[in-house]
Amino acid sequence: MSDHFTDGLPHQVTLYIPSTFDVDKPLNADAADWWVRNALTFLADLFGGATAQAATGAW
Repeated sequence: MSDHFTDGLPHQVTLYIPSTFDVDKPLNADAADWWVRNALTFLADLFGGATAQAATGAW
């Protein structure tokens, strides 16, 4: 029998927090940090852990 706590879970959740809002207005660093901290706390409470990574993207 598989033990999900030692074998790892078969799913990954990814959440992107954009650096802009209202299409073209930059999100300041304090607001971005607030969203990252709160997302990490929420996901850690929900799934037992969370990791943040910086990313560069374009849309």
